[in-house]
Amino acid sequence: MKKLKFAFIALMMVSITSFAQQKQTKKATPEVRANRQTETLAKQLSLTADQKVAVNKSVLSRITTLDQIKKKYQGNKSKERNAEIREVRIAFEQDMKNILTAEQFEKWYNAHKAKRVKKGNKQDPKVKSVDTEENENISKTY
Repeated sequence: MKKLKFAFIALMMVSITSFAQQKQTKKATPEVRANRQTETLAKQLSLTADQKVAVNKSVLSRITTLDQIKKKYQGNKSKERNAEIREVRIAFEQDMKNILTAEQFEKWYNAHKAKRVKKGNKQDPKVKSVDTEENENISKTY
C-alpha cells in the first residue's frame, strides 16, 4: 500500500511540472499585434481604406517603440520608463486625432479612456489617481 501511495504522489508531481512548463507561449510579433488592433479599430470606427493603412502604420510604430522601451528597462518601472511611455502614448493619440474624423476620434478616445479607467481599477489606488490626472491632462490638449 505504501508503494502505491508513493507511486501516486510521484505521478502527480511529474504531471504538475509538465503542465507548468506548457504555459510558456511566444508573444505575437509586432506586425501581427498591429494587424489585430487595426482590424478591431476598423470594425469599431468604420475606417476607410486610407485610414486603415495610416492607423496600422501608427499602431505598428507605437508597438515597436513600446517594446523597445520595455526591453530597455526590462521590467523596471521607473519614472523615466513611465515618462517615455507617456510620450509615446501622447504621440499616438495625436496621430489618431490627425488620422480619424472628429466623430471617430471622439468614439475611439472615449472607449480608450474607459479601458484605461477599468485597467486602473485593478491596480493600486495611487496608480489610479495618477492615471486619472494624466487622462485629464491629455484630454485638455485636445
